[in-house]
Amino acid sequence: RHFLEEHGACISQDHTTIYCRNTVVNSVFSTYASVASDKGYPIQIIANIPETIQIQSVDIASLLSNIMENAIEACDKVKNSVPYIDIQCDYSNESLRITLHNSSNEVAHFIDGIPQTTKTNGGIGCQSVLSVVNKYDGLVSFHWEADVFTTKIMLREIVKDPSKNEESIPID
Repeated sequence: RHFLEEHGACISQDHTTIYCRNTVVNSVFSTYASVASDKGYPIQIIANIPETIQIQSVDIASLLSNIMENAIEACDKVKNSVPYIDIQCDYSNESLRITLHNSSNEVAHFIDGIPQTTKTNGGIGCQSVLSVVNKYDGLVSFHWEADVFTTKIMLREIVKDPSKNEESIPID
């Protein structure tokens, strides 16, 4: 939220692009696509996500917002080329798969496969992403090569197993 307030991002209902049937995902993508476009960054979003999934709205919004914010911040630092963002999301077999590629001139420094923040006061974006990934028994990988940063995420739906009397994560 701080990032969006800082950059004066707001979207109008009249200008919201439909990326997928899931309203939460669509809102996040519309907001960040607006920020990227206002900065002149080409952005491609392909999302195949149904209206209802077994991943809480707050979790999917947090995850997508954090990776999109990180991508835009990386693009802000690109010199000598036009920065870009390319994100693809696909939902099938009760799993959500996300692949994000973005321009990044800064060589990323990793500890245990996790990119380390370069922000003066630290950042919590990757920790938030890891928290959501762990909650859904998912996988995440980060990679930097040749001025391109890649984030890959896979989340599994959590469903109730009646034989174990487990709590399910409600559909939003």
